[in-house]
Amino acid sequence: MIDQPPPPSRVEHVPARPAGADAWVDGEWILRRGQWYWLLGRWVKLPPGARYRPWTLVRAADGTAYYAPSTWIDASGATLVSPPPLAFAAASDGAVYDAAGEVDKTGRTLKSVPSRRATENDPRR
Repeated sequence: MIDQPPPPSRVEHVPARPAGADAWVDGEWILRRGQWYWLLGRWVKLPPGARYRPWTLVRAADGTAYYAPSTWIDASGATLVSPPPLAFAAASDGAVYDAAGEVDKTGRTLKSVPSRRATENDPRR
């Protein structure tokens, strides 16, 4: 369950596919310590047998929002380590506005998902 749904997606410029890359992963909002951070889109080399599950946001009948972050899985559904990025998107860095037209306070743009432990222990995040 989450208190606030993610802001609208950032606009990204997708760079040319680098050698060795065979999949583009769109940028996405990730939730850490109650704040949304933009994770840049990236070119990756698919791990053998891996599948990507994009993030999801669903609402229950009572309006409660539930968020599941993206993940890489193997054929049995076990979670895999994300493949290393080979190239990153360039994302817009302007203010993000909520539905009421107010500036939405978001975290910085990231190139990798911080570990939950590092994020929880870092007072700057």
